[in-house]
Amino acid sequence: MNNSNFFLKLNKKNNIFLQTAIFCSVLIVSLAGAEVVLRYKNSDGANYNIEMWKYSNELKDMFSDQGYEFKHKLNSSFKLQNVEIRTNNFGLRGSDISEKRDDKTRILFLGGSVTLGWGVSENQTTPFLLEKTLKASDLQVEVLNAGVGNYNVQRYTSLFFDELVTLKPDHIVLNFFIRDMEDLPKPNSNFLLRNSQIAVTLWIAYQQLFNKFNSESQYKFYKDIYSKKSKEFSILDASFERFKEYGQSSGATITVAMIPEIKFLDDYKLGFAHELLKTTASRHGFNFIDLFPSLETYSSKELFVMHNDPHPNRLGHKKMAKDIANFFEQLLLNEKR
Repeated sequence: MNNSNFFLKLNKKNNIFLQTAIFCSVLIVSLAGAEVVLRYKNSDGANYNIEMWKYSNELKDMFSDQGYEFKHKLNSSFKLQNVEIRTNNFGLRGSDISEKRDDKTRILFLGGSVTLGWGVSENQTTPFLLEKTLKASDLQVEVLNAGVGNYNVQRYTSLFFDELVTLKPDHIVLNFFIRDMEDLPKPNSNFLLRNSQIAVTLWIAYQQLFNKFNSESQYKFYKDIYSKKSKEFSILDASFERFKEYGQSSGATITVAMIPEIKFLDDYKLGFAHELLKTTASRHGFNFIDLFPSLETYSSKELFVMHNDPHPNRLGHKKMAKDIANFFEQLLLNEKR
């Protein structure tokens, strides 16, 4: 009797173990199959969030102890949203950078994904178009694109002073997208989120479900951060102070070009943010270009790089480059006199 009970309990344990093993095996195979299907579905480059995830994995090096937490890999290339993004010997988008020449004016663009030219070809980005326009006016220039996706003003300030000072730019353009004031969280280093599209998709769905960000809440968000009392403004002011000191010691000219929130062009109510940035730039002795007039005659959808991606398309970059070129043509011609 005791032996019968023993073997009965043993069989029950074995059954539980077997059922658990079968369940786990089926789950693993199902998740692996779903991952394969999802990766195939997203291989067309049309899923904005997945393309950003690929960008982080393929073109960024992560750090834990620096002010920018990540930067571009050197001499790398990857196709994202069906557009090749290549980085050079300094991690900037474009061809390799040689030693600075005395007979050529060097203009360095700092910024985030809009500056990088997310979603558009290299020869359609604002920095590239600016160089092309200025050269057509017989000005000897080179324009460098140091835009990095998911950068704010704190990150690209740290990147410049840690990595890019050796480029010795004559002019620095802080190509300031309106969200560059935002205090960004550190990148998630979770193993699953870095390696699984299923995990990323579920995480994004969770965030969208519980963090609904409509036009009204975004307006409040911008009102809060574009306040002289905000933590974000203190960071901006400190960053501008560093560039002011650099400009004074090196002779470099600092220009702030403010890019509007393209999603809200149809009913734009964020002029207060542009005005605060303008007065702050002026207080530090910087030039200021407001790029809202470049884009205000267009609807948001006309300028989206993709229907679910509000980054500016080739038309947006063309219009912004035109206004920046008009400014620099006059500035550089005055310097030659």
